[in-house]
Amino acid sequence: MAQHQDNRYHQIKRVLEIHHKKVIKDFSRKHAPLLKKTASKGVSLAGAAVIFSSLLAGAASSDISGTKQPIRSEKKEGSEDERKDINLILKSGNLLTVEKENEIANKLSKNFDLKLSSTLDGNRLNEVYGFIGAEQHLYRWPGDTLSNHDLQRAGIAPLKGAFGYFDNAEQEKYYVAVQLHELPDWNSKWSTLKPWYRYRKVFVYNPDNGKAVVAVIGDSGPSKFTGKTFGGSPEIMEYLQRVDGAQKGKVVILFIEDPDNKVALGPVITNDNLALTR
Repeated sequence: MAQHQDNRYHQIKRVLEIHHKKVIKDFSRKHAPLLKKTASKGVSLAGAAVIFSSLLAGAASSDISGTKQPIRSEKKEGSEDERKDINLILKSGNLLTVEKENEIANKLSKNFDLKLSSTLDGNRLNEVYGFIGAEQHLYRWPGDTLSNHDLQRAGIAPLKGAFGYFDNAEQEKYYVAVQLHELPDWNSKWSTLKPWYRYRKVFVYNPDNGKAVVAVIGDSGPSKFTGKTFGGSPEIMEYLQRVDGAQKGKVVILFIEDPDNKVALGPVITNDNLALTR
């Protein structure tokens, strides 16, 4: 819990610092005539901009400390353009080439300010794009019950996940199931691959609405005969808005390069090309 709060603190601090600089620059450019008048009265251009931007930053900081919601602001125009470009790539064929996977990873990395890739440490998923279906809650620790979870209508699986109990509640809240059993070398190298994939951090992106979540690989599945490639926790499916009657939809899943474990789990919001997770 302390590590998660520390990660969140540094993410918020980074967003506010860059937001502060941007407000000063934008304010100075848009209100140059007014600032020149204030300068004639002994107030510098930078000083006036700082006063104004401090008010904005203070309001944003107050909102963060008072709620669990991430910072929200109007997305820059490039975000929508990037989403359209990604959708064009995804619709160009059923199977993505390595080149297309890299192109999508680069665009999403830029848009969400995260280091994303389809391959990490020489490992990859069976597929990076496909249908994700709704999964039930999983037992987080001995004695856990459905009544201790949110979104209880999803139910809870009768058995533990493929990796056993979770390290913390956030991992179960934002977990995905991937087809580890379909990896070509799983049967021969599972003893070394299983620890590597265990709670590995991934980026889950819904190309239909641009919503994204940082999650962990928390289970293996689903079977291929289901027509689905991935499974998502109740919280992930709700946030990505994949909770229609079919309980499934297509997503992109990529690895997150986060060696220092600084990227928190949960929804990711684009804010002028910055990523803030909660």
